[in-house]
Amino acid sequence: MMRCFALCLFAFASPCAAQLPEAPKPVEGSLLDRNAADVAGTWRVALDYDDGSDPMEEELVISSASGANMQGGFLGSTFTQSMLRKHGQDMVFFATTQDADGPVYHSGRFQGDVIQGQSYFSGRALLLPWTGYRAEN
Repeated sequence: MMRCFALCLFAFASPCAAQLPEAPKPVEGSLLDRNAADVAGTWRVALDYDDGSDPMEEELVISSASGANMQGGFLGSTFTQSMLRKHGQDMVFFATTQDADGPVYHSGRFQGDVIQGQSYFSGRALLLPWTGYRAEN
């Protein structure tokens, strides 16, 4: 029994077992190779209700970003708390706003000039995925 356990442990721990794929390389000139301040700006966001209706268009505004902090607002409310950090080749964020029913929690991943995210409306137990694009000046 012990010998079987030792052989199984060796098989799973050996370098020839499963190899993880390489992380994707950053795209030169995109947000992937820039710093936190470059996420600042206005982003056009389409929240997807997935009920057959058209997505709801909103603006996500990041007025400033420095280190792990960012200031701005979304869905008509300013961020009450936020966090921004580099994760692999991307920048990821978390922010909280408020609506009439309670806190709204937002998170997303900047991938080039696109944000893939989601918002959880706690007062309505509603989770909406969304996609955002940098607004043109």
